[in-house]
Amino acid sequence: MPRLDQLSEMSRKTLLAHPVVDNEGSPWTAPRKPLRDSRLALVTGFDRSGIQRDLNVVFPVDRMRELVGAGELGSLAATFYSFMGAQYPPYGPLQEHAREVGALLRADGVDIVFLTGA
Repeated sequence: MPRLDQLSEMSRKTLLAHPVVDNEGSPWTAPRKPLRDSRLALVTGFDRSGIQRDLNVVFPVDRMRELVGAGELGSLAATFYSFMGAQYPPYGPLQEHAREVGALLRADGVDIVFLTGA
């Protein structure tokens, strides 16, 4: 991904003025079982510039497959999901889709979700 100083002035100003959701506390749930017995799903935003260079920068699927192969992670979900980044209010549709994805992940037996920003 480019550094801010590599972007045009207009792009820098747009990115720096973009509203950011301020979380009072990070959502966290302790794993209920060891990683080696857990099923993991990847959920991320989308920025294709990093993905064009190396998918694992924003979506570390190869690293997760290596962990499964080494026996350090039980398995991977059948389906991975991505949400479009840099969304503006209203966030209702995003929250609705997030609930749908949550239900799909539960139905797939997912124990852990690894969220990455892109």
